[in-house]
Amino acid sequence: MEIVVDHLTRMAPGYICAAGLADDGRHIRPVLDGSRLPSSLLATREGPLEVGAIVDLGRPDDVGVRPEVEDHRIELSNLRRTGTEPPTSLWAKLEANAELSLQDIFGHDLENRGNGAVVPERAGTRSLGTLSPAYRPVIRTPDGRARIGIVDPDLGDLDLSITDVRFYNESNGAWIVDQTLVQKTKERLQSEDVLLSVGLGRPYPTDDPARDPAHWLQVNGIHFRPTPDTDRSLSLDDDDLLRRYESGAQLAEIADALNAPQEQVTERLQVLGLVD
Repeated sequence: MEIVVDHLTRMAPGYICAAGLADDGRHIRPVLDGSRLPSSLLATREGPLEVGAIVDLGRPDDVGVRPEVEDHRIELSNLRRTGTEPPTSLWAKLEANAELSLQDIFGHDLENRGNGAVVPERAGTRSLGTLSPAYRPVIRTPDGRARIGIVDPDLGDLDLSITDVRFYNESNGAWIVDQTLVQKTKERLQSEDVLLSVGLGRPYPTDDPARDPAHWLQVNGIHFRPTPDTDRSLSLDDDDLLRRYESGAQLAEIADALNAPQEQVTERLQVLGLVD
């Protein structure tokens, strides 16, 4: 089974969560038996995972339980990257998956709690989706945390955690907010079309008998409509790229032939383990 990664989130330091769209439009979340996905799988650390990556999961086992119906257990050794989805194609897949309200995604079990929203344990219809926000979201960074404000037709004003791993750098056993990316995203949100990958976290709290565990709503990905320039980025066929590289062609020649920026050709070759 192959998926196109659109949810890629930070968890505890050293770990991530990933999910993507299968050919039939379903979200699939690869999970391991008794462990979590290590952050070493990120493309920034020469692993296979990044937003837009096409990833082969082998033959995963469906182990989903409401609301986490997307969970599929995999063998880590079977996970491999097979390509990259062109940005316009990824946007089209996200648009086809998008809903206009959060309850359309997660069901009417989704309810307000404080400034956020939750689904009770073993309730709801699913735990992953794509939201086309009715109003422009606003990013905030209180106390160094990345959060986003949205207005939902049913639930009203919400203040949600941003778990999109692209907004963080892992350093000294902690996830540190990338303030430069936050500022750039703030500016883009003022004028560009955006879709949000939204998801429900694992049930929390798990150790307080006085409180029922609930799945908290979070924003797992922020996606902007691609421009002609971004659509050139990594819309590469790996077989073609490998053929040209192994033929001895220079990076500049490969980039020109594939109509892609040279630095992105280099990044892709690094992901494939062919250059340092």
